[in-house]
Amino acid sequence: MAEDDEVGFDPREEVVDDDLVVLVGADGATLECVVLEIVEHGGRTYAVLTPRHELDDEGDLLVATYEEDEDGRARFGPLDDESVLADLQELVGRMMGLAPDDDDGVVGAIAPGES
Repeated sequence: MAEDDEVGFDPREEVVDDDLVVLVGADGATLECVVLEIVEHGGRTYAVLTPRHELDDEGDLLVATYEEDEDGRARFGPLDDESVLADLQELVGRMMGLAPDDDDGVVGAIAPGES
């Protein structure tokens, strides 16, 4: 897990099955994503993801709450706190080496109903 002062994505890393998750929206639509990083912030754990089809295109990033259930399965949830999202946008921007005002790699939260 990356801490606030240990940041950095390595785009050379190979995607393995453990990095892939399928998010399911409230409407039943699915989106296959790659988990890029698990980060801690403010005592909670979050996942930074990108849609798999955008992985090579420098696509947008998503942030979700992250927990593991009693069987060790990952559980993702919506992030609805705007101040936490702003903090995580800054953190992820540093991970990606972006300037604070750079719009590339826009980070958004997964919407309620997606998991």
